[in-house]
Amino acid sequence: MASTFSIIIPHKNIPELLQRCLNSIPIRDNIQIIIIDDDSNPNIVDFDSFPGTNRKNTEVVFTKEGKGAGYARNIGVKKAKGEWLLFADADDVFCEGISEALEILNSTNADLVYFHVEARDCYTLEPNDEASYQNLICEKIIQGDLETYKYHHEVPWGKAVRKSLVEDNNILFDELFCGNDSLFAIKCDYYSKKTLGCNILLYCWMTRPGSLWHNPNDNWFRTRFISRIHIINFFNSKGIKSDWSDQRLQWYLQSIKYKNSFDYIWYHWKYAIVCHHYGLILESVVNRLRVFLGSIKQRL
Repeated sequence: MASTFSIIIPHKNIPELLQRCLNSIPIRDNIQIIIIDDDSNPNIVDFDSFPGTNRKNTEVVFTKEGKGAGYARNIGVKKAKGEWLLFADADDVFCEGISEALEILNSTNADLVYFHVEARDCYTLEPNDEASYQNLICEKIIQGDLETYKYHHEVPWGKAVRKSLVEDNNILFDELFCGNDSLFAIKCDYYSKKTLGCNILLYCWMTRPGSLWHNPNDNWFRTRFISRIHIINFFNSKGIKSDWSDQRLQWYLQSIKYKNSFDYIWYHWKYAIVCHHYGLILESVVNRLRVFLGSIKQRL
C-alpha cells in the first residue's frame, strides 16, 4: 500500500509567496497539506480568498495566538494524517524532484530521510550557496557517515520524518520567537533508528536579504540562546557531548547587547550551568564588578 504524506506549512503575512509554495506541490490523493496561519494582518491578507482554501486535500487553520512558527507547526503535526511528515516555509518551494522523493519514501523502511536542497534569492530566483551546509550533511549520510555532522541539520525542511517517530517520542517544536525548529530536528536525529540520505533535489530555500536570518537583532540572539540551552539540556540528559553546540551558545552569548550587569550575569550563569563551566559564574560576576567599579572611579 502506498504511503501517505502530510506537508505542514506555517504562514504569516506573505500570501503571494504561500501561493507560490502551494503551486510547487503536486495535487495527489496521498498528499495532505496543512497550512497554519499565525495571526496574519487582515490589512495584508485577504482571508476571503486565502491560498489553499479551495485546494483538494488542503486544510487551513487560522490561529489568533500569534505564538510563532513552532506553535503553528505543532498544530500541523497534531492534525497530520500521513505516514510521513514534510515541512516547508511559506516563502520556499519544492523542486521537481518531489514526486521522485515521495516514491523513495514509499519504498524505504527508514525513519528519517535527508534530501538535497538548493538556495535561491526569493525574488530574483538567482541561485546562491546558502544551502551548501545542508547538502554537505546529506552527502555525508549518503556516504554512510552518520556521525560527523549528526545533530547539525537544524532546519525541518529538506527531509522527511515518519510520523510514528515523532509521536512515539513526543517530539515537538519549541514555541519560541526563532530557533523553534532546532530541537525538533535534533530529537529526530537522536531517536531515528534508520537514517538515509538521498541525492534527489527536493526543496528550494528562498533566501530573503531583508529577513531576520540575515539581519539578526538582539531579541534574535537572546531567543537563539534559549533555544540552544534547551538543546544542551537535552544532550546532557542523554549523555551526548557536542562542542559545536557549546560554540554556538558562546557565539550567541557574545552577540547579546546586555542591558545591565544583572542581565549579563544571568545569561552567563545559564551558560555556565548547562555547559558545566562553573568557574565562569565567578568570572562573570568579577568582570561586571570591575566594570561597575571602573565607572564609579571615572565619576570621582
